[in-house]
Amino acid sequence: MIRRIITIDTEKCTGCALCVNACHEGAIGLRDGKAVLLREDYCDGLGDCLPACPADAIHFEEREAAAYDHEAVQKHLAARKHAAAGGCPGSAAAFFGHEHIEKPQADTVSSTSAPAVPESQLSQWPVQIKLVAPNAPYFNGCDLLIAADCTAYAYGNFHQAFIKDHITLVGCPKLDAVDYSEKLTQIFTYNDIKRITLTRMTVPCCGGMAMAVQKAIPSGCEICTSSCYAGICASEDVAMGGTTIGNSANLPKAGTVVTITIAVDGNKAPYNYVSKEDLKADIDGKQEYKILDVRQAAKYAESHIAGAVSADVDGAVSGTDVASATKNIEAAIKNDPAGTKYAVVCNSGSRYAQAATEIMIKAGISNKNIFTLTGGMKKDAGGWDYDNYCVKSYKSTGGFDFVNGMKSAQLEANLNAGNTPFVVFDLRDVNAYAAGHILQAVSTPLRDTTGTDLSNEQSKANLQAAVTANPNKFYVVECYSGNKYANKAVNYLKEIGVSENRIIVLEGGAAGWTGFQTSSVKISAADLKADIDSTQSYKLIDARKAADYAKSHIVGAVSADMDCVVNGTDEATALANAKAAITGDSADQKYAIICYSGNRYAQKATEMLIKNGVDRANIVTLSGGMKGWTEANYLVKSYTSTKGKFFKHGMTVAQLKANLDAGNTPFVVFDLRDAVAYNTSHIDGAISTPLRESIDGKVTDLSDDTCKSNLDAAVKANPNKFYVVECYSGNNYAEKAVNYLKELGVSEDKVIALEGGAAAWNAQ
Repeated sequence: MIRRIITIDTEKCTGCALCVNACHEGAIGLRDGKAVLLREDYCDGLGDCLPACPADAIHFEEREAAAYDHEAVQKHLAARKHAAAGGCPGSAAAFFGHEHIEKPQADTVSSTSAPAVPESQLSQWPVQIKLVAPNAPYFNGCDLLIAADCTAYAYGNFHQAFIKDHITLVGCPKLDAVDYSEKLTQIFTYNDIKRITLTRMTVPCCGGMAMAVQKAIPSGCEICTSSCYAGICASEDVAMGGTTIGNSANLPKAGTVVTITIAVDGNKAPYNYVSKEDLKADIDGKQEYKILDVRQAAKYAESHIAGAVSADVDGAVSGTDVASATKNIEAAIKNDPAGTKYAVVCNSGSRYAQAATEIMIKAGISNKNIFTLTGGMKKDAGGWDYDNYCVKSYKSTGGFDFVNGMKSAQLEANLNAGNTPFVVFDLRDVNAYAAGHILQAVSTPLRDTTGTDLSNEQSKANLQAAVTANPNKFYVVECYSGNKYANKAVNYLKEIGVSENRIIVLEGGAAGWTGFQTSSVKISAADLKADIDSTQSYKLIDARKAADYAKSHIVGAVSADMDCVVNGTDEATALANAKAAITGDSADQKYAIICYSGNRYAQKATEMLIKNGVDRANIVTLSGGMKGWTEANYLVKSYTSTKGKFFKHGMTVAQLKANLDAGNTPFVVFDLRDAVAYNTSHIDGAISTPLRESIDGKVTDLSDDTCKSNLDAAVKANPNKFYVVECYSGNNYAEKAVNYLKELGVSEDKVIALEGGAAAWNAQ
């Protein structure tokens, strides 16, 4: 039949036996130190055992089970009562001290009678290691005796010599065929044991007792092996987890009792600490630590380190609600992978951190993975003082509650300082983003340009792509006003697996942003042309696709293709392109960014330049981009000559003539032909810079030195110009001139080949 019946989680069960005593039907017993359901028909499904379980190991389930048999239960209880009459209480935990022992009356003992029976010194039950509950209350603050079974028989005065004033555990690793270290580890971890005394025989099989104790000491045991007998160290002073083993160097003969006393005052594993500097470096880099803020929840809401998870343990510190503190810790570490490292943050690095550490250890976290932030959040105690890394709970004007919020000034300070863990997701439509956005912000729109919300799938896809491109960061979501769309983004990010503790809302959104809202300062086409004509203070960076740059670009511009980040996620290539464009430039060089319309490509180029160390104040964007550039005669293009010679920059005859007629002074023509040809006919204003000579009708190339000398003289006479090289047909000698000028230190971006050379000019 289908009915309600208990189920026991043996992994959680500590073997305390409280449920055994609580069950009125005797349906539960202990087997191998764990609670088990003896028979299904003994369980009535009322659940008297549930409140008794301190480990939350017992629950109800609905399943196929035998019907409750009242008659069988009564027979079972009667048999158990009979078997237990006057006998051993079995697995029921009890602490009774010594007050139960009746001392003999003096007048009833004859002076001639047999010696009085020594009184028992046993103060608790059970004594078997397998049966005892690790969290039994009598362990805390006790002197602990761990005895091999045989020692009590081998040593006549065992009660007085060893059991007296001790909590006693006995076992035999050979008979039980188990490793006691797991149970002992739990006992040592959960309780503040003052001193451990181990008694064992000097026979090999007792070595398992010593080794179990050694393994169970929380901080481990440094055992010398050179003078050991079956696991007993023969040294007078051997470190064991920060404690000392005292033992005679002359070991007893085999078959006698040996004692090892371990002074374990403060035996709990030592607290580990992490400095504020190391924790900040971890946040900036690997982020190996999960940060647990164990202060009161109200203080966490006021200010906490970015990424920290609230795990309020105030109830444990005050002693008023340990259960609530335990639940808070368990919720904070739930589903964390094994081996997770924790940085515990409290008020000053003491009480709250210590309480949290103890709860975490009891929850199964290894002490070696728990680190307390030195000084906690108290600055004057050497604690956390990186204010820009602190966030707070935030309630927006629209009534949305956010776990983490950051003010505009704080975000700007982080971005200006280059604090890389923070990445801004701009949730606005692409037009709003293009019109101006926080520098370095990633466009992750949640609605289109008509004001219509994108589908859930598209919105999540936009955010997912940004997260994938920026893993292990803190995501600052920026919407229009810090309300509806910020709330949507938080929920979307949680749905795609991002922890809410890693999501920060920009308070007030774009409307409240007080820092730089555009990609850079704009420069008009007229002002940029005036600069080209005169000082040429700006170096031109063309951020468009390389193919479009090759087709046409403003004279002097250097290609730095940003398409890989505008329409992709390849920031590394974009950074490399930007770096190549500015390599060799002075620190105070000014740059004008050119893109298609003065928006997206220019904004990304600005970001990449800044990441390469360029001061934002030295960057401007051509207003309107190439769409706004009207000076057609200032446009050049890549050029391949009739003989297959490739030139980065070429200019047609018509274009050169238009520039010369307009008096556009940045252009100077270098005539590379021999003197005879030049004197016969040349372009007005062209400078003779011959690369060959004609003597008696015979034409020969000049030496490299002479050619470079001719060009160098012309460059020095015309500094900061664009040099249009004119040869016979726009082939070999134009190519030679480009190479010579580069050798002289002239940037290739300032050298332009006249397409078709003098032959094309004369033809027109």
